Amino acid sequence: MAGNYPDGVTGNEYEIAGPDDEWESEHYCEKCEKDTVFSCESFQKQRSGICGECDSDIDLGHTDDDIDWDSVREQQEDLEYFRREQGWD
Repeated sequence: MAGNYPDGVTGNEYEIAGPDDEWESEHYCEKCEKDTVFSCESFQKQRSGICGECDSDIDLGHTDDDIDWDSVREQQEDLEYFRREQGWD
C-alpha cells in the first residue's frame, strides 16, 4: 500500500485524484431549453458537463466514442501490407 490511504483506497478515486481534464463548451441544456456554457470534465475517459445556468448535468460519453475505428483498421491493414512488402513479416 502506498501512502497513508485506508485499506481499499488507491488514490485514483475521483474524490482524491480529481478530473483528468477540465474545459468549458457550449451544449444544449434540456432544462434551460437553449444552448448554454457547460463546465465539462473527464475522469477515466468518461466525459460529463454541468450547465452554468441551472446546474443540470449531461453525459458527454466516453473519450473513445470519437475514434474512427474504420480508419484505424485501414491504417493497420496498410501497415501490415507495408511490412509484408518490405519482407519484415
